[in-house]
Amino acid sequence: MVGKSFGEVGRDRGGLHPVDAFLDLVLEHGRALRWRTTISNHRPAVLKRLARDPGIQMGFSDAGAHLRNMAFYNMGLRLLRHVLDAEKAGKPFMTVEQAVHRLTGELADWYRIDAGRLRIGDRADVVIIDPNGSTSRLMTTPRNRSSSTAGCPGWSTAMIEPSMPCSLAGARFSSTARPAISSANSAPVGSCVPRTRSQRSRRRTVSWQVSVEDTVLSMWRALSAREWDEMKQFLSDDCIYFDVPVGPAAAARGPEDIVKRIKIALEPLESYENFPGLLVDNGTDVMYEHHEEWHWPTGESAVNRFVSVHRVENGKITLWKDYWDMGALANFAPPSWTEDLMKSDMSWVFDATGLV
Repeated sequence: MVGKSFGEVGRDRGGLHPVDAFLDLVLEHGRALRWRTTISNHRPAVLKRLARDPGIQMGFSDAGAHLRNMAFYNMGLRLLRHVLDAEKAGKPFMTVEQAVHRLTGELADWYRIDAGRLRIGDRADVVIIDPNGSTSRLMTTPRNRSSSTAGCPGWSTAMIEPSMPCSLAGARFSSTARPAISSANSAPVGSCVPRTRSQRSRRRTVSWQVSVEDTVLSMWRALSAREWDEMKQFLSDDCIYFDVPVGPAAAARGPEDIVKRIKIALEPLESYENFPGLLVDNGTDVMYEHHEEWHWPTGESAVNRFVSVHRVENGKITLWKDYWDMGALANFAPPSWTEDLMKSDMSWVFDATGLV
């Protein structure tokens, strides 16, 4: 049985379900039974995409359930290791400065902790890491338990004062996507210096306005999942949407009608997914290059490559224009696609001529 999965053991035992095979082995071997499982981070491309996602907070937490096993206190250093390795390989997915900021200033701002930035007047809060000392040992379980404090394993490599208490923070959130700055911190996700505030230290006022990038990306994530009610939250009451190939005379206005317009194209699909690409903005207008995959129940499939331009004001999209090749999409659609669209509910139509 050594080296086999529980599914394979179940098949060898006459087609048992993997769970039944597992329970049988527990009864047969008790505490002598050992197995391995991959619980996360086994898809490098996805891992890198999540590391860049402004809606993901860098960290790990299970509400204090894991202090010695599956605690991942080295995750901050591992992120830096991945960034450095990708940079050396000529395939960077994030700059070192961005990674440091995600582990320091970004977290400190979110939790309103007076730390995370190198700035005149701020409390000294620095960790120095030798990139050449960040070795492959980071990819293993943290060691040297004897140097732990408050039940947190210490590190034996690339850290100053490895016996410092550890803290962990992790959650999914939507927050301001701040530009990367050169900042240093005691790696709040990995190993944190005790948070003692100097009497002279002043609490910084933090702005919680959501960035224009977050607004646009969050709206597209909701659209890709076809979560219509969630999508409406990112559109202003007077938002105007129109397909540039069709023209402003067939625009839609307001969250309800915009969703009606989007649904006539996407709801009949068997599956649909949006894939992100280049995104640039000037603080108000956001240009987003991306593509969609459309799959119809009748078996046809198409890739729709396009650019969307959005105007974002006060955290809401007020204008949304899609530039795409209608002919290219129609060439791969079912024969009745255009006719079916024309038979759909057209109550959303709004003439935006002169407004866009």
